[in-house]
Amino acid sequence: MTGLRFTELQSRPMAFLDFTSLTLDEFQQLVPPFEAAFHARMAAWCLDGKPRTARRFTVYKTCPLPTPEDRLLFILAYIKTYTLQRSGSTRQRCPGRARLG
Repeated sequence: MTGLRFTELQSRPMAFLDFTSLTLDEFQQLVPPFEAAFHARMAAWCLDGKPRTARRFTVYKTCPLPTPEDRLLFILAYIKTYTLQRSGSTRQRCPGRARLG
C-alpha cells in the first residue's frame, strides 16, 4: 500500500486544505524554498543528525517521498496531525478498553 501523494491530492482542493491548512497556490509557493533548504540541510547532515562525511545525499528510485511536493506534503500533514494528537493528553482520559453491552 502506498501513502498519499501530492499528485493524488492536488485535484481535491478542499481535501488538500484539510491535510495541510494551505491552498494549492500557497503550497506551490513554498515548494522551491523548502526544497532548497532541504538540500542544503541534507548536504551537511545525515537523517540521524550526524554530520555528513562520506556520501552525498541523493534521492533513490525507491524513495517513499520521491518529489519535493511529496516531502513538503508529508511534513505539513505530520505537523498538523501530531499537534492534534498531543493536545489535551487524550490518553489519560480514555479508558484502555471500551466495554460494549
